[in-house]
Amino acid sequence: MNWFRKVEDAIRKIIKEFMENPYVFIYEADIQARLYSLIGQGVRNGDWFIRTAVINNDIMNVQTTPIHTQLAINAQSSEKDRGKRLKQHLDIGIWDITNETFNQRNYGEKPILIGIEIKYHWARIFKRVSDRHKLIAQHLADIDKLAGLKSNNPDFVGHALWFLPQMEIANFPEPMIRNLIRQKIRNIGGLCSWIILNHEYLKVEEAAVTYEKLHRY
Repeated sequence: MNWFRKVEDAIRKIIKEFMENPYVFIYEADIQARLYSLIGQGVRNGDWFIRTAVINNDIMNVQTTPIHTQLAINAQSSEKDRGKRLKQHLDIGIWDITNETFNQRNYGEKPILIGIEIKYHWARIFKRVSDRHKLIAQHLADIDKLAGLKSNNPDFVGHALWFLPQMEIANFPEPMIRNLIRQKIRNIGGLCSWIILNHEYLKVEEAAVTYEKLHRY
């Protein structure tokens, strides 16, 4: 099962759905639930279920799935509190079940293959200068969280999604935000930022510091 391709295909599908019917998604949790469903569509039982998983010292050899919402992690921040373990969650995460240490760790310490963080902000909030920097900081903090996981597992891939309904590109400070993101992910492969506006989306990734910009459906 190519989870990397499955996740990216699901992200593109939900972006299309969002642009066509943005008010299907009123809350961030709506996006989380729908994206979880899209990732799971068409996955065979043999890939969806782990037959003999260890959850913790008391729950062993049970059936579970590699993909979870609000996945518990003990991540190391990539910039702040370096060296400290931080109790956090991923909005959606997929365990790395091929890692030889998978069944040697409890559910909060298991190696993670893919992580997804989601933010959802109404455009009217973003337009207020007093709030704008706070909202940008939240998206950058998501990238930091994913970068911390990448530092622990070189195979990890992280996606930070930021949905801004009603936001038009003309009102969005795209060059400034793009540059802030590029500074965060420079020299860190496997991290991707998606900023989804009313009619366009911006994708920023490390790959030689390149990005896809303003695709219109």
